Amino acid sequence: MSGFRMFAVLLTVACMVVLSATRPAQAVEDSSGVAISLGEVLGAEDFCGLKYDQAAVKSFMDKNVSKDDAEFARLLRMVTGWTRYRDGTMSVADKTDECSGIAETARSFGFIR
Repeated sequence: MSGFRMFAVLLTVACMVVLSATRPAQAVEDSSGVAISLGEVLGAEDFCGLKYDQAAVKSFMDKNVSKDDAEFARLLRMVTGWTRYRDGTMSVADKTDECSGIAETARSFGFIR
């Protein structure tokens, strides 16, 4: 085996070991992803003229957010606020595209029918 191939194999094995040892970090990344996605959907509700079922929003959070995740609410508020600000600066064409995507995501989350 050439030196380069040996290096590539060792690097791959090392990456696999590191990734398998960082399971809690993966949970944090998943939680951050949920906070970002949810924050964008919640932040665009008024802008897109949508009305979410609040019980469905609570149910979604109960299913997808760990009860001991202290950072989730902070990140959710930050993303929601940023989305409201960003939406206020959008052109009409961008609004059409944005709201179409937001409505699809909100529907997939079960917030609207």
